[in-house]
Amino acid sequence: MFHEVFDPKGDVLLVLTLHNPSDNYESNSASETGDTEEVESQPAKAGPTKHNSIKALVNEDSESEEVEVLVSSRHLALASPVFRVMFDGDFLEKITLGQSEPKRIPLPEDNYEAMIVLLRIIHGQNSKVPRSIDPKSLIEIATLVDKYELLDACQMHVDVWMNTSCLDHVRAWRELADWIYITWIFQKGNQFQELTRRAIWEMDHYTEISEVSLPESITSKRKTRPKSSSKKLI
Repeated sequence: MFHEVFDPKGDVLLVLTLHNPSDNYESNSASETGDTEEVESQPAKAGPTKHNSIKALVNEDSESEEVEVLVSSRHLALASPVFRVMFDGDFLEKITLGQSEPKRIPLPEDNYEAMIVLLRIIHGQNSKVPRSIDPKSLIEIATLVDKYELLDACQMHVDVWMNTSCLDHVRAWRELADWIYITWIFQKGNQFQELTRRAIWEMDHYTEISEVSLPESITSKRKTRPKSSSKKLI
C-alpha cells in the first residue's frame, strides 16, 4: 500500500488503483516536474511518497497496486457537487466522516493518473498541474470531470489544455470521436460543432470504432439523420 498526501490534516483517504504503470507514466511524471531526463528508480521508503516516485515503488510483476490518497473532504465538497452530496447529503447512504481517523473511500474504477491531476487542482497545487495533456489522458480526465461535476473547478486548466491541443490535424476516425467526446464534456461549443461537422462530412462509422462512448444525444441524432443532409449541415 502506497500513500499520497494532499492535506496532512485530511479526513478522507481515497483508495485508488494504480494499474501496472507503463513507460508513458514515467514520461508524464518527468514532464510534471519539468525534468526531461530519464526517471531513475529509487528505493522504497516508508511513509508518504511523491507522485513522481510511485513508479519506482510498484512491483512490475503485479497487475495493480492500491494507493491511499489523504485529502480534505471540504476541498472535495467545495469543488464537486457529487462529493458534497456524498458527505453532506440527507440520505441514509451518505458517508459519515470519522472523528479520530480518516474515512477510507475506495474508488477502484477511477483512473489513478487522471484523479491525481484533478486532486492537485482541487487542493490548489497549481504549479504541479501539467500544462499539456495527451489525448488519451485527457479522455480519462474528462470522464472524471463528468462523473464528479468538476468542470467549474478545473475550467482554467481545461482552457490551457485545449489551447495546446491542435485539432486541425485530427482526421483519423478514432481521434475524431475521442475529441468530440472531450469537447462535449468540457463544453467547448465551437470546437465541438467543427468536429461534428467534419465527422458528418468525412466519416460514417467513427462511433463504432472508438473506445469512447459518445453521449446518446449525439449518436441518436447521427443515426436518424438522412445521409443526403450532410451538405445542408455544413
